[in-house]
Amino acid sequence: MTSLQPHIEYLIFDLDGVLIDSSPCHLAAYQKLWDKLGIHGPEYDTIAGKRTVEVVSTITRSLEPTEAEINEWVMFKQKMARREMKHDFKVCSGAVEIINKLHADGWRMSVATGASRASALLALGSMGITACFDFIVTADEVIQGKPDPMVFNEVLRKSAVPAGKTLILEDSQSGVEAAIAAGVRVCTVHTGVRSDADLFMGAYANLNDGLIELGVLQ
Repeated sequence: MTSLQPHIEYLIFDLDGVLIDSSPCHLAAYQKLWDKLGIHGPEYDTIAGKRTVEVVSTITRSLEPTEAEINEWVMFKQKMARREMKHDFKVCSGAVEIINKLHADGWRMSVATGASRASALLALGSMGITACFDFIVTADEVIQGKPDPMVFNEVLRKSAVPAGKTLILEDSQSGVEAAIAAGVRVCTVHTGVRSDADLFMGAYANLNDGLIELGVLQ
């Protein structure tokens, strides 16, 4: 058992892929945008987890859009995603119970996500766990998405907890790279994504297994 206690004081959760699975919602939203623009979009796996503005800017480059057009298309995609999420996102097994238990046990936690603030609040509100987190940092508050560490650096700044006393729960390669770049220990759940970095604490089948193995959940 690789216990982190008593050195960890703060937990940072990615949202999509860790607490929820909204991939079908974002896939459908992007497809509506590509259809609207009359272009062929990329495979969703290649853009999953990236900031919408980065994806839209890259994929529509050949259209030579203005900044105003990019912003309009980003808002359209996000609106479509939220519409889908109202009836079609999946909560990862045990996520609500685990977050509520951690909160009851006195853990300080936040969410750091590449989703928009509106989408993140919709998901967390639907799960009834928004109040369990000190705050959330979303794509709306940073100008670079993962694997840039900006979103995690912003959490560290707001929490005032040192990187060495923090653990990040991720699912993606870009998220792991961002965590390591921020100097924070990180583990993955659900995906088997791994890293050889010293700060990587393991890949686990699910949240419950990982948090128990690392000594966070008793």
